[in-house]
Amino acid sequence: MADRISGRYATPETREKAVEAVRGGRKIKEVAKEIGFSPTVVSRWCRAVGIQRRETVSAYPIELRTKVAKEYLQTQSTRESLAKKYKLSPATISRFVAEHRAHLKAEDFPEPRPPPKHNAAPQKNGAAKSDAVELARLEVKKLQLEVFKKLMEP
Repeated sequence: MADRISGRYATPETREKAVEAVRGGRKIKEVAKEIGFSPTVVSRWCRAVGIQRRETVSAYPIELRTKVAKEYLQTQSTRESLAKKYKLSPATISRFVAEHRAHLKAEDFPEPRPPPKHNAAPQKNGAAKSDAVELARLEVKKLQLEVFKKLMEP
């Protein structure tokens, strides 16, 4: 599909010129204005050749984002409890975790903690099932940790 603006189509030379300018460090908006195409079109050309120029600036310091992500991944804290603790939304906690998950090292993922021992008398039916479900969940976490450690090995 050829890109056009006001009935004008972009030539391959125009695309190459725009992509090279962006690759050289110029802003997409600046290049688009110079060649007479929209920033969206120039951005699409850049993405097509693997140039990602979107740079997001977070309102939260990197130290806080890393701390919250590690705390979530290393403990059994819920998003909601961390959200209350740090006065953030659960969605923000999820975004921090997703952002930093790839940057964390294997040692940042400790062995999952065993479920707490219940001293109370066993309840009818439900207690045995929930313990079995919890044990199965822990086994899955252990397997996930093993796979992650293998992926992180050089």
